[in-house]
Amino acid sequence: MILRAARLLIFIIIALAEIPRAAPVDSLDSWLGVQFPYVKEILPDSFPDLLIRNAVYEQGGVKSWLWLNPDDSLPYVLYPTEGELLFYLSRDGIVDSVQLIKAGMRNFISRYRRSLQNLKFQPAVYGGEAIPFILPAHLLIKPPRGGFLAILTFPYDPRIEFRSRPLIEEALRRNGFTLPGVKYFPPYFCPFKIKERLGNYPYVVFAVNLDSSGNPTEIIEHCRTYRDFSATISRVLLNAEFLPATYKGEAISSQFYLLIRYFENLQYPTTAWPPLDNSSPLFPFDYLRIDNLLFPDSILNPPIPLNMPGGQFWRRNIFSVNDSVRVLVRIDTLGEIVSNSPVYPLFPRYKSELDTLLEGLVFTPARDIWDKKVVFDGEIMLWLGYSENIRIQALWWPKEAQPGALLTD
Repeated sequence: MILRAARLLIFIIIALAEIPRAAPVDSLDSWLGVQFPYVKEILPDSFPDLLIRNAVYEQGGVKSWLWLNPDDSLPYVLYPTEGELLFYLSRDGIVDSVQLIKAGMRNFISRYRRSLQNLKFQPAVYGGEAIPFILPAHLLIKPPRGGFLAILTFPYDPRIEFRSRPLIEEALRRNGFTLPGVKYFPPYFCPFKIKERLGNYPYVVFAVNLDSSGNPTEIIEHCRTYRDFSATISRVLLNAEFLPATYKGEAISSQFYLLIRYFENLQYPTTAWPPLDNSSPLFPFDYLRIDNLLFPDSILNPPIPLNMPGGQFWRRNIFSVNDSVRVLVRIDTLGEIVSNSPVYPLFPRYKSELDTLLEGLVFTPARDIWDKKVVFDGEIMLWLGYSENIRIQALWWPKEAQPGALLTD
């Protein structure tokens, strides 16, 4: 009896192992078939301790004490200074040269160029072969009182599962790729009709696989909230036209994600639609945000300001600073700011005023890919000018959504 049960268990395990699993629709290290390079040797491949990660990384970037050589130095700056770098990598991941794009920092780079050129990278791979690669990076130099003196951020780091969409897209463009996307939506699109007021801002994400001609070979619903909203958009996609990705002028097969969100109190243009020639009616798309993405973020609906109509916030007391202030904020699942850290260090008195101001701001809670309320980390910009009226911009929204496009109920 025991032997028979053991044989049955082995059979079940083998049978389960042979059941085909669905392939993941998103890859952590590969976009448009390119496996992205990342810094190696300077860091171990894994970080078992969260404290070690915090000592190494800040906002996805590597702190300067890890990559700056003892013989090199960083310039003294009164305010945080930012610049964009280009690393020209060989097939072996060796840095052939480094170019600094921002002209205002060119006098500084001689101080730490050797540190940058000594970095070693895991080579980029395309089509199964290592290739030379132009890798963009972001450099932030802080004043001495701002903590670690410099933060160097690359598009991708597997140790903390970090990926920066702007840097990844910039890297692909500089290496001869163009991104796939939507070419045309049918003009007979039926607007999503609301029978009742819907909260949580309905969304749907589709994974779209294209062949080299731009024809969809597969369209998969990646996630959604409301079934009716997803069904309406699905009918639209059956008659939509797409643009294939290209590499050095040649069309290639590709995959991208189509994120479509519906907003009742936020109205602004989309990146994928409407078309530039305005040949199709725009009204049905007034409250839709349509984005072409190489990959979806875990958070699909970032917080939306609720008590800042038109990007303006009024407070009873006049703020005693005439300046613009960038602030990193953490917003909890109630839509309230629970902690903040100014990018530019402030004197204690001004920091106390800022804390009081931020306590009065209210947002919608962020929603993740499973429509759960989640904690959100982002950056806001405040314009202060000896006035009771404060202008506020949530930098996680695109420029065309700021600030006058924020509508009140």
